[in-house]
Formats: sequence, structure tokens, C-alpha cells
Amino acid sequence: MLRTLDFDVATDKFYEVLIKKAPDIAVKFGDMQRQKTMMIVALRSIDDKVRDDGQLKDYMVMLGEKHKGYGFTEQHMKIGREAFEAAIDAGGKDISEERKQVYLDAFTELERMMGFDMDGTEDA
Repeated sequence: MLRTLDFDVATDKFYEVLIKKAPDIAVKFGDMQRQKTMMIVALRSIDDKVRDDGQLKDYMVMLGEKHKGYGFTEQHMKIGREAFEAAIDAGGKDISEERKQVYLDAFTELERMMGFDMDGTEDA
């Protein structure tokens, strides 16, 4: 049986870490319950689209474009990555390291689509 990420646990951990380390981000999102629902949808989409890399890339481009308007800084992105890694660890207790890496690679793609390169610095 293919194990998958526990989306609820991962989402709760993501926002717990994110808001603790960058409380100003909560204001950018507005309705946190709606935001959590969208995060679960995004995680499920990564899970569903992993079998078709082209579809996953297109999805990450769309998601990156959507997030550009939030005005995230380099520091926000570093905190976001830390929160995402904590989320994948918390929600991925029953999945392989290879499977966890799929989610982390998707986050790296999201960073890139938002104008940040792999090491968290903004593109020129």
C-alpha cells in the first residue's frame, strides 16, 4: 500500500511554525481556516500530480504566480521553507525519505516560481 502524507497534521504544523516565527504572515492570508483548506488542497495536488511531472510543474507555476502578490521577503521564504520541512516531517512519519523529497522539491519549485532561487535569494 502506498503511504501518503497526513495532510491535516502537515498543514497544522506548517502554520504553527510559520505564524510563530513570522506572525506578520497571518495578516497576509486573512481567513486562516480557508488558508489551511487551500494548503491541504495544494498538498493533495502535489501527491496526485507526482506521477505526471509536466502537470506538477504547471501546477507549481500557477501556485507561484498566485503567491507572488503576497509580498513575501527573503526572510519570509526562509521561514516558509523551515515551516514546510517541519510540516513534511510531522505529517510524513509513515512515508519514505524519497516521498518526502517529492514534497520538498515541489516547495523548491514554488520558491523558484515566486522569484526566489534554490538557496532562498531573490532572482535579479
